[in-house]
Amino acid sequence: AQPTIALDPDQKVTPGTAVLVEGVLVGTIAKQQLGTATVNLLWQKETLPILAETDSKVQGLVMGDGRRVLFTEVPVDQELTIGQQVVSVGQTGVEQGLFIGEIRAIVTGYSNAVKTAVLEQYVSFYQVGLVEVRF
Repeated sequence: AQPTIALDPDQKVTPGTAVLVEGVLVGTIAKQQLGTATVNLLWQKETLPILAETDSKVQGLVMGDGRRVLFTEVPVDQELTIGQQVVSVGQTGVEQGLFIGEIRAIVTGYSNAVKTAVLEQYVSFYQVGLVEVRF
């Protein structure tokens, strides 16, 4: 089942709009129906990539593999370190500077051309009663 949030029936949200839990970007709006909206969580494969960067300004894409949130497409010559924070760079629907997660592990074997890291988010969409939608 797709995650869903309740909205005021008069509220209009655009697909791709940021959804946050306790200040952490956890997903984006997939589509809106009357009074509700479905959410694509960052760990899901169908969620569109989010342009992001580490606190040392290394850029890459945040996307899901169906189980984990990944920070990937990082050029192989760039340095990634466990514990680095990853934030959004800014794109339509997702403002600059939203906290996404912290690098928990560097993954090898995906590709020799790019680096991939697993992000820890420390919050869960499913364990809170209130989410924030950034218009």
